[in-house]
Amino acid sequence: MATGKQRRKTEKRKEYRGFGQLDIRGEGSLGENINRLIFVEREPDNLMAAALIVKMMRGDFKLIFTDRHSVNFDVTGKLQEVDWAQEVIILCPSINEYSLEYLYSVNKSFVYLGNTTKLNDYREKWTDNGSRIYLTEGAVVRKVGEYFNCYRRSIEDIALYTEKLIPEEKDLYSVIRYQYIHFSHKPLEHFKLYYEHLSVEDEDVKLSEDKEQGLRQIYERELIHAEKCIDHVAIKDSKGVRIAFLQGGCPCTLILNMAMRRLKCDLYVNVCMHRQHFTVLSLRRDLLKDYVAPFIYSGSGVYSGGGCFGADYSFQEFVDAFATHKRIHGFHRERDYDYDVFDPMDHEWIPFKEGEAQLYRNFNFTIFIDDYCNADCRFCIEQIKTENTGRIVKCGKITEVDKYIQRLDYVLEKIRPYNPSVSVTGGEPLISPAFSGVMKLLKKYKFRKTVITTNGTDILEHMDEIIDAGISHVNFSRPHYDEKIVQHIMRFRESMTSFEELKTAIAYLEKNNVRTRFNCIIGRDGIDSVEEMKRYMDYVSTLGCKHVVFREMMSFNEETSQNIEKKEYSSGNRILMNSLWKSIDQDVEFQPFNSVRGHYYYIEMYNYKNISMVSERANLKCLEEERIKNMSYIYEMVFHPNGNLCAGWDENKDILDL
Repeated sequence: MATGKQRRKTEKRKEYRGFGQLDIRGEGSLGENINRLIFVEREPDNLMAAALIVKMMRGDFKLIFTDRHSVNFDVTGKLQEVDWAQEVIILCPSINEYSLEYLYSVNKSFVYLGNTTKLNDYREKWTDNGSRIYLTEGAVVRKVGEYFNCYRRSIEDIALYTEKLIPEEKDLYSVIRYQYIHFSHKPLEHFKLYYEHLSVEDEDVKLSEDKEQGLRQIYERELIHAEKCIDHVAIKDSKGVRIAFLQGGCPCTLILNMAMRRLKCDLYVNVCMHRQHFTVLSLRRDLLKDYVAPFIYSGSGVYSGGGCFGADYSFQEFVDAFATHKRIHGFHRERDYDYDVFDPMDHEWIPFKEGEAQLYRNFNFTIFIDDYCNADCRFCIEQIKTENTGRIVKCGKITEVDKYIQRLDYVLEKIRPYNPSVSVTGGEPLISPAFSGVMKLLKKYKFRKTVITTNGTDILEHMDEIIDAGISHVNFSRPHYDEKIVQHIMRFRESMTSFEELKTAIAYLEKNNVRTRFNCIIGRDGIDSVEEMKRYMDYVSTLGCKHVVFREMMSFNEETSQNIEKKEYSSGNRILMNSLWKSIDQDVEFQPFNSVRGHYYYIEMYNYKNISMVSERANLKCLEEERIKNMSYIYEMVFHPNGNLCAGWDENKDILDL
């Protein structure tokens, strides 16, 4: 049962989703007469930049207003509604590479303007279809204004609000008011306000007298709050760096600038104890990254940076950690939980089949391409099912391939409008006789994100098919960096694809914009310690791969499972990820950046050297229990080798009739 707090959280989230669309004819003398689709994140910086683009360029525009949580879904979903668009413009810091790869796969020229640092590796990737990626630490609106030779006081004020450093000669209210405009207008209203402002000579964005007076009252109230916070500032010396800590909460721009104008410090830190996050402002850019890096969700721009420090730390604990570069991320508090109880209120749902069920908006569609595998991995979770007895012999490959592909084609056509991500797995998918047909279907329907999980068999023969299908990611299963140990654990019945062959495949796939990743099951007879994890990642890096997933051997319903071999192996070789995470906490080579807790899994993410590392634990028993309790909610879909589409991994259970 959802609590009142959870309901309010969900209602607030829904209030800011689905911001609406706007069709408009561009005016001005710059640009070609071209149809453009613009995705605009709802911050003032992006909204004014969009108004400038529409005002200064010819052509028909459709604007879709989104937010940082929805933009990737909107980019890959809303595009279906506007096939006429010849170019896509994205004004948003939160886009990811999957969305850009999707645009590339549907042959859309796109322009991205933002500051997502993880796109640095992709800046030069997409040029053959006229796409461009522009990354900047500063405000996008200033860059766009300079491009169009448009210099308005309002543009500079919005840029200053975005970058957070307001010069002393500047009136604080003239900049801060854009924050209040932002929170008092819906995105569509906000955009129109800026667009109309650009049509007149007045320098200020005009509001009604009542609204302006209302903003002034908010400002005056926050001034009083900021004064009190500055009176109670905590100033700490950190090896010659003078730091001012304030408990100002959100928003932060006003209090940071007031503190900077009154206090003589090198760094100014505003702390929000409610959300357990902080914002830093400094004229010394060299200090920002050093002090921000130990925290999760951290990043820095021109003069400001910030991050989170996890749940339940006190203000003094944060101050001490920040000043000494100590890492406090709150992950260990999350580890104390088993798993989240599944609460539908925590997710977004869309009606499925005229309201018969609710479908998770960001659901994954798995193509379980074939049950057959040429390996017999000791840890294989697919063989641990209650209906299995003794040691399993995999069934034969799909024989009626044409029938299977025809059925899958029908299902994909029905599912495509729901815009899922897609995973291809098995068995071993690359040796299935249906693999080529599946690749052709994925090329046909162009899903936003498509991932193949494979042990690497025959990868060199299938690379062009994978690239042509627009696959986003290929995951290679390898429980160790030593091939002899790999064979001991995975027990290939035929010859195993060597690491040298995988290196060749990785180079070719990465060159053609297919990301690669290694999946490693942690175990006592394989990778069994943090030092071994580091050796694994160091070796993977030499193969040209920059992404690794370490997984605890998945817990399951051991009481009823009858697969004796797998059950005994899991029991004797399982290493709890919690013990490894405690060691990672003490290792400065790991930089935390995220954690995710779900109803049957928990994930922590780190950067290690040039590798991004995901570490995960999961419990299938929890998944089964929560699924039974919430039959009307569909969290994932699986297309099985027998042609059944199910809401889970049992091929004869929870069948979905399309």
